[in-house]
Order: sequence, then structure tokens, then C-alpha cells
Amino acid sequence: MGEINEAFNVVCRLHNTGSSPLELHLPDPSQLSCENLTLNPGEIREYIWRLSPAAPGESNFDDNLLAASVTIAYDRLCATGYDLLDPAGRRSGQAALLLASETQALLQAQGLTTELTGGLLLLDRPQPHAWLRLPDGGALDPWLYLVLRRHPDFLLPLNLAPEPEVYLGSHEGRRIGWPDCPESSLTPPLSQPNEALVYDFAYPRRPLFHPDNLLTAIRSLAFSLLFLTALGLMAPGGGALAMYLAYVIFLIARQGHGFMQLWNWRSIWGRRFALESILLHTAALVILFATDTVLPQTAYILLWMSNRIGLALSFPCNKARR
Repeated sequence: MGEINEAFNVVCRLHNTGSSPLELHLPDPSQLSCENLTLNPGEIREYIWRLSPAAPGESNFDDNLLAASVTIAYDRLCATGYDLLDPAGRRSGQAALLLASETQALLQAQGLTTELTGGLLLLDRPQPHAWLRLPDGGALDPWLYLVLRRHPDFLLPLNLAPEPEVYLGSHEGRRIGWPDCPESSLTPPLSQPNEALVYDFAYPRRPLFHPDNLLTAIRSLAFSLLFLTALGLMAPGGGALAMYLAYVIFLIARQGHGFMQLWNWRSIWGRRFALESILLHTAALVILFATDTVLPQTAYILLWMSNRIGLALSFPCNKARR
């Protein structure tokens, strides 16, 4: 993933598993238009959309009204067992669609007409999503607004940590809206639904030596050596310390901008989660330097527990997770 509003390439794969041709309208979200195509039985087609999502400007609507509507909608859904995550961690987008629809109904009762928008949310991979388009062209994303309030570091791995209030009238430009939003699902409008059509959306395969792949590899090796050192199977310092320092330096290069945004949030939760990250690395370095103290480890555990308990008390429904 790249910086905010950077162009994204999204791969659309279509597979006709039926016994007859399919007449489809392949949407092009960048142009808000469709391309007619025929997919023969057994045929597989792959399209790459080169998109430059742009975030709308600030909304003219009262943030307090929008936030209150989202909160009331969420509380109503919680009474029926609602979870911000889709079942079993699957990213079908239904949780976002349900929350957006409930919020839309509440705003409609207050005389504010919004447009339900379905499409893709471009996070670590494209996932179905739903949000509301405001009459002034702004955007209201109830799902991500609540997720960020409950898990402030949700977007940190993407080098993004905007404040939740951003999603009350705008967004960071990582959305692709379909020309039309189906009423009951987030299935893209590939003409009428057809059981013979299998489709998938993903980013193109990253090069082997992509920075994010390297970060994952360095992290795995650094924490493996840290674990062996903590168990006394390796001597402190040396290669384990060098690898962990390399990991921290690479992590700062990849996530430093998002971390500073998280630290500078108006809400105290942003800084508490940022401090949690600092204490984690401090505790690890204490082990690798063989320092005779457990203060950083203790402080990290206490802050970790305090953050989770505090958020659980503030938001009584099921907690948002990655």
C-alpha cells in the first residue's frame, strides 16, 4: 500500500463456471461507467483497474448530528447481537452495510437524505464495504468511524492513522464506489446475480522484495531471536540485538508517519496506543541488552490491560479486531 490518494491497481478476476455464456456489465469505478462483455463457459478473464481515488472535501453537516446518529444506530444493532466484524472474521462487508443502512434510516427520519454507496475499501486487500454519500458530496463512513474509535491503531500498518472524525464528512481516499449499490448485498453490479459467476478482487502480486514483504520477514526473524533470548537459549546482544534494531529502524521508515499521526490525535486513546507500542519495543530491547529490570515489561502489560479494559467499558458491544 502507498500514501494517501496514491493510484491503486486492483485486479478483477471473473470465471464462468456454468454451461452457458454470461452477458455482463463490468463496472469501471474510476469512470462511473460499465463495459459490456460476454464470458463464455469455463472462460476466465482478468482486468486491472488503475484507479486514483480522491477524498471528497469537508462536509457542511454538523459532526455531532452525524456522530450521534452512528452511535444510536450502533446501539440499536448491538441489541440484536451485532458485531462490527463480519462472521468468523470474513470480510464480506455485511457489517458495514448493516450499520450504514441503519444510520441512513435514522438520518432520513431527521430529514437528511443520504445515498447508500457500495464498493471496495482499499486496506491491506480490497474488501467489500458500504458507506453513505451526503447531499453536499461528502462521505459518512459509520463502520470505520466506530472501528477507529475502538481500535485507534487499526490503520497504522498502512501508514495511516486519521482521527475517527475524518469519517463523519470525508475520508482518506481509499474507496471505490460502484455506479449502483445493490440494496441487500455488496455484490458488485455485474448485471444480475448469477451462481455460475465467480469473481475476486485483489491487488496485483507484490514483488518478492517489496518493502512490506521485507518488513514481515525482518519482524518474524527479530521476534524469533527475541523469544529464544528470553528463554535463555541465546545469549543477549549480538545478532539478536542487531536484528531487532534493524527491525525497529525499518518499522519507523514504513510506519513512522502514521505513528506520529496516532500520537497527535486529539483523543487520549491515540497517544495511549502509541505509548503501548513504544513500551513494547522498550521491553524487547531491555531483554536483548540483558538489563536487570522488569519495569518496561510490567509497564507494557499494565498499559495493554488498561487500554483494553477502558475501551471495553466505553464500548460495551463486541470489540473491533483486525
